[in-house]
Amino acid sequence: MHKQLEVNEGDFLSYGETFFEVLTVKIDSTIYGQVEYSTGYILECKQSRKGLINKEPHGPTDESYSDPDAIEKVFVQQRGFKENRLGPTGDNRALIDQGKLQTPISGEPAEVSPRGDDSGVSSSFYGDEGIEEV
Repeated sequence: MHKQLEVNEGDFLSYGETFFEVLTVKIDSTIYGQVEYSTGYILECKQSRKGLINKEPHGPTDESYSDPDAIEKVFVQQRGFKENRLGPTGDNRALIDQGKLQTPISGEPAEVSPRGDDSGVSSSFYGDEGIEEV
C-alpha cells in the first residue's frame, strides 16, 4: 500500500539513538513493472554529527522496548477507509474510487485497543465477534 512517503537526499532518520543523513535515494524495485508503485527504497546514509540534529528518537531505541512509545497500544484499521477515529488515513483505494469494489462491509474501521469492544472484554478485530470458542 502506498503511504505517500517521500524520502529525499538531506533528510534525517534515526536508528536507535543515532541519527543519519540520507546521501542518496534509489527505488529498490517496482511492483509488477508499474513505475508508480515501488517495493521500497535503498538509502545510502552517513552518521550525522552530534548537535547537527537535536531530536528525540521515536519508538524503541534498543531491544528492551522500555521506551514509553515502544509498543503501539492502539491500532485502528484503515483498509479502504479515508478516515478512522484517529483522523485521515491516506489509504486511497483506486478500485473503490472507480466503483468496482465496495467499501469494507464492516461499515467502520475495527480497532485493537485497551478499550476493547462494547462489552469491554475483547478487541473484536478481524471478525472475532462471530467466532465461537470450542
